[in-house]
Amino acid sequence: MTFLQKKYSIFLNSLTTRKVLVFLLAIGLVVYVNSFINDMFWDDYDSVVNNQYIRSWQYLPNYFSENLTAGAGIHDNYWRPLLLISFSVDYGIGGIEPFFYHFQNFFWHLVASLLVFLIGLKLSKKLLTGFLASLFFLVHPLQTEAVTYVAGRADPMHTALMLGSFFLFLHYPSSGKNFHLFWSLLLFILAILTKERAIILPFILTAYILLIPLNIYTQNWKQKILLLAPYFTIAAIYALLRLTLLHFANTFDLGAQTILRSATLWQKMLVFLAGLGTYAKLILWPDKLYMEKVLPIPDSFFAPMVLLGIISLVLSIFLIWQSFKKNKLIAFCLLSFFATLLPSMYIYPIQGLLYEHWLYPAFPWLFLAIAFSLSKYLNDEKSTKLVPSAYFAIILLAIISAFSLRTIIRNQDWQNPIKFYEKNISLNGVSGRVYTNLGMAYDDAHLPGKAIQTYQKAINISGNTLFQPWYDMANTLGQLGKIDTAIDAYNQAIKLNPNFAPNYTNLAKIYADQKDFKQAIAVLQNAEKFNPHQISILYAIAAISSNSGDFATAKIYAQKILDLDPTNQQAKDLLLK
Repeated sequence: MTFLQKKYSIFLNSLTTRKVLVFLLAIGLVVYVNSFINDMFWDDYDSVVNNQYIRSWQYLPNYFSENLTAGAGIHDNYWRPLLLISFSVDYGIGGIEPFFYHFQNFFWHLVASLLVFLIGLKLSKKLLTGFLASLFFLVHPLQTEAVTYVAGRADPMHTALMLGSFFLFLHYPSSGKNFHLFWSLLLFILAILTKERAIILPFILTAYILLIPLNIYTQNWKQKILLLAPYFTIAAIYALLRLTLLHFANTFDLGAQTILRSATLWQKMLVFLAGLGTYAKLILWPDKLYMEKVLPIPDSFFAPMVLLGIISLVLSIFLIWQSFKKNKLIAFCLLSFFATLLPSMYIYPIQGLLYEHWLYPAFPWLFLAIAFSLSKYLNDEKSTKLVPSAYFAIILLAIISAFSLRTIIRNQDWQNPIKFYEKNISLNGVSGRVYTNLGMAYDDAHLPGKAIQTYQKAINISGNTLFQPWYDMANTLGQLGKIDTAIDAYNQAIKLNPNFAPNYTNLAKIYADQKDFKQAIAVLQNAEKFNPHQISILYAIAAISSNSGDFATAKIYAQKILDLDPTNQQAKDLLLK
């Protein structure tokens, strides 16, 4: 036995659950501690900074009845009440100080990593298997989009809750205690209250029962169905609510670009393969990491990413087929990986973009499959003769170290918005949204000239389909005193999005500042047609009417506000005038 093999043997024999947990905590802090001081930007503004609902627990009922960013005056089709509660906890501790938000993101990522370890240990009965799976999951650079980005919290949070539910489910057959089943169901409910994609869990549990016969699972179908029934019932109730009472948009297509909606079946297949190829490349070689990766329709079947996607698909099918014969745990994990990733693979296009964070909830299963395979390799005498286990461990250590360093470097890209967006654009992460956000960052840095130029680029790139750059440019022009061009920009923003209340209130303020109260009221009353229950619009009408001497109209709108919110003090003050 060589010196390295002896050291490796000593390491394995000294490995304990406690040591693994402590090591994961330590390496997690080393890799992510530099993210704790990063700024908040992009969707952080809508989810946190401008979200009035997280600032007071009086809005708690709104978390469960309205969409995610309703507190910022934005209409979307996301319903994530538990995520809002987590943001409220951060706000209660430290206001909008970024440290607390970043730390909680890291906390959920660490919990998810520890659960990957515990699940790997439970399924394989080997510490090394769980350790390897959790370590890859903890440090892989693609995780930064979900962990370092505050608004990405839904991914580590709902994944941790899903894994917790699965882990407790694993204990139920051997314990027979309803305690494990109850808490598993509760964690599943909490997971779907955090992010919609947690609804996949019952299907993962079904695959497990069918592939891995243990205790109660080996008995009749009736018992299997009774065990799974509560999970599917919860999922069905959730789906029904989201289709009806908690559906906040006219479509379930969460932002997919028209190019994908109108594509032919052949084109969608090419996009699917290109997406799979892109994911495979990023997993193996995470070099160019940036947000808003546009996934255009490939020109041909022989496009590089399409070919890589074909290779990845064929190889995956082969591995799953072989695993069915030799190790069903690997087959189960690979199937769970693809089932979790499926909503992002353009069979039904949710987005025309490709995001790194979509891999987050799928990664536990992929890294568990890899860890099971590595464990099998290390226990195979023929394989270890080819590459001794000690040398193989050094190779794994080098890969994990490289991934850790890449994650630390990637965290630095998220330090502040200007650095982030400029880096994004330099790596071809070009979209109307990116340029709009960069323009806002220039605005915040008191660089209005660069901001206006950047908004114009956003308008040109998006083909004049986004209202946001027009709205933000109008704000900047107004601050510079360029009133006529600001008015034109606000009108264009209103044309593109007549439901966004600040378009109207800011335009009305310009007219009111010029003492053109009649035009200001006309703008706001037009807004009322689209937003009849928007208090900011009703209050603007009441306030401008009062300032212009039209107290009768002011009182009418003050009463409308009180009908919607009887505690509104500003409306009460207007009634007293």
